[in-house]
Amino acid sequence: MLISQLDTMRRTEKDLGVDAPGLEVILHLSASGELNPTNIAKKLGASSAATSLIIQRLEDLGHVTKESNPTDGRKVLVTPKGSSLRVAYKSGAKIVQGTVDLLEFLTASELKVIKKFLERLLDVHKNGG
Repeated sequence: MLISQLDTMRRTEKDLGVDAPGLEVILHLSASGELNPTNIAKKLGASSAATSLIIQRLEDLGHVTKESNPTDGRKVLVTPKGSSLRVAYKSGAKIVQGTVDLLEFLTASELKVIKKFLERLLDVHKNGG
């Protein structure tokens, strides 16, 4: 399963022309809409300098824009471009559709069990075990 996830991530990186840190930034931005570089660095666990380089590469590739924060003009907000998000989503669309197709054959009680399991699994991932 993990190898399949890695394969999907690598395909998405290739489709976007980015490396793993670049894809991670795009994924964080897709969840948040926009972030400032400091928050991106925290999410990556990376230095400000390394994060700035990643953001600059993504901007050069046309995947993100940087704009002044409207509430604090001294700060910058990084926003993903919709076209890049569509490429990223398309890369995983077959997996999502396959999952939906599988779920259609399950009963309501089976779906309840799966939902409970996935919620607990998410807690394990969030809490590190």
